[in-house]
Amino acid sequence: MIAIVKSESKFQELESNWNELYQTTQNRTPFQTFSFNWSSWENILKENSKNELWIYTQFSNKKLQVVCPLYIDQSGILRFINDLHVDFGDGLFSSHVQMFSSIRNIVQEVYKDTRVRGVRLSNLTDSSKIFPYIKSSLKESFTFSTTEHSFLPEILEDEIEKSSHLRSKERNSLQKASMDKEILHVMYELDNHEFPMTAVLEMKEKMITQGLRNSNFLDSGMINLIRELYKNRLVKINISKKNNSIIALNTIIIDTDRKWQMFWISLYSNEVSQSNIGAYNFCINSVLPNKDVTVDFGRGGYDYKFKNYLPTVKNVYELVWAKKSQHLLSVVFRINWFFVKKILKAKLKRK
Repeated sequence: MIAIVKSESKFQELESNWNELYQTTQNRTPFQTFSFNWSSWENILKENSKNELWIYTQFSNKKLQVVCPLYIDQSGILRFINDLHVDFGDGLFSSHVQMFSSIRNIVQEVYKDTRVRGVRLSNLTDSSKIFPYIKSSLKESFTFSTTEHSFLPEILEDEIEKSSHLRSKERNSLQKASMDKEILHVMYELDNHEFPMTAVLEMKEKMITQGLRNSNFLDSGMINLIRELYKNRLVKINISKKNNSIIALNTIIIDTDRKWQMFWISLYSNEVSQSNIGAYNFCINSVLPNKDVTVDFGRGGYDYKFKNYLPTVKNVYELVWAKKSQHLLSVVFRINWFFVKKILKAKLKRK
């Protein structure tokens, strides 16, 4: 049975089935959990009354086999829920489903729905289940790489500063960032701490005041989303202090089996040199003894990730498609404008 979930009540009814499917799915990330998508809708997307839920579901023998967490935005574009803050976009698919058939069904529903003017699927990776099938099913779609994502290779040592995959240059740099013994790092998790709201607000204001972020950074909806994920044990937060002043705060998103973690939102102060790198080192070292854990840096080709940690780097893609040619032209214009701004920003930084 195929159904498109359009109401909040039906969305909420999916929770137990969604959670069960998630636990049995491979190549998943917390961005595909019920908790992330429900909290994103409730705290961020529903604020705009023109946004509409469009969650594709497929059941067999009363078991949820497929769920794709999508919504239609105010322009009639079908997108992943909260794709601005999702590092890896995808659906959940049971190992029992035939992928091409499932994606073909999704495409048929897209064609039938008059509200959908186009599709924009962001943050697809080579390991995305939906990516190769949706690309081949939407023949007139356009795919391009928007940025990169990176993750640490297997580390044999228990300290990132001593990792054999690094050159002496990187090891020395990381050791220098970890040398300040006056910096205290504390990892906050639900089992041992309440959500550190005061610290989050303090670091938000500090970054805005120091000109590191604009005034719209980390609004109340986003903070509420982080808090909900913390309560559902999908987020832990590292707080680094020096002289009782917070100098870094890292929001780390973690999978339910705790074998994957990703640096999601990093807050830092310019009061202390390399404060963010020192905090990253602490967070990485806290899980390195468990060799089964993958440490992910998420999307974004940032120099501080690449130069310091020499991670494995993969492309991140976006797929766009429009029902009518005039809609496609507007999408292409937005894509070109995106890249123009990206290039200009990089050039201005070099000056």
